[in-house]
Amino acid sequence: DLVLPEFTVEWLRTTQARRWFQRRASGTSGSMVKIKRRDLLQMPIPRPDPDEQNAICTLLDRSSETVRAVRCELAALDRLKSSLLQNLPTGRVRVRV
Repeated sequence: DLVLPEFTVEWLRTTQARRWFQRRASGTSGSMVKIKRRDLLQMPIPRPDPDEQNAICTLLDRSSETVRAVRCELAALDRLKSSLLQNLPTGRVRVRV
């Protein structure tokens, strides 16, 4: 009850959380390491008040939406660039002065 599930998910995505898991991971296979339940229960998770957790999650959601929108715009510009690079030299697209 102290930590919202959405906040926990965002915390687990942080570099700090990943490093914590890497330090405690055991096993010989690089792709199949294990985390012990005992270690997992000892994982430090910040516990700001619920209002602050909600604010952080909202901010991160908005940031993710902005990143997605910028990536879509960048992909569209890359497609336009490719099209122009193919069509301008052939004369199919004319440049007006």
